[in-house]
Amino acid sequence: MAEDNEDNDSQYDEFHEREKERDQKMEQSQSLKEMRESLDTLKLFSESYVEAIRVQATILKSAFDALVSAGFTDTQAIEIIKVRGSNL
Repeated sequence: MAEDNEDNDSQYDEFHEREKERDQKMEQSQSLKEMRESLDTLKLFSESYVEAIRVQATILKSAFDALVSAGFTDTQAIEIIKVRGSNL
């Protein structure tokens, strides 16, 4: 009878240990999924950010070219853009 109780306790412990391991694996899997989703979001954000920088660079270059065309020297045009940015 005591052996039966020990066997039952052992089986019970083994069952709960397997359940605990399964839960840990599920949590790890969920964490990995969340990390992948975060990386995907970051990738999309960084692509948009790079595109925004390209657009801003184009605007600044156009402003520089317009200032030079208006008679400013390259150095003067650069200084104006450094101070004013694209807010001309």
